[in-house]
Amino acid sequence: MVEDRRDKILLKALELYMVEGYANVSITDLQSALDMGRGTLYYYFKDKEELFQEVVNMFLIKPKERALERVKENV
Repeated sequence: MVEDRRDKILLKALELYMVEGYANVSITDLQSALDMGRGTLYYYFKDKEELFQEVVNMFLIKPKERALERVKENV
């Protein structure tokens, strides 16, 4: 359940960042889009920057690393 909620936050943040741009998305915007309390968001992420870093890690860096590992395995 905890991971589901955290993943839900990350997915919605990614969606909003892609549509609106990082600078234009506030914690309030995210909380409204998720219908979630501010305290819940801050339970999972200390601030907007940490949330953004985790979005980048989860959706850009980790997939890239997995892809590179597959290439190394096949070479």
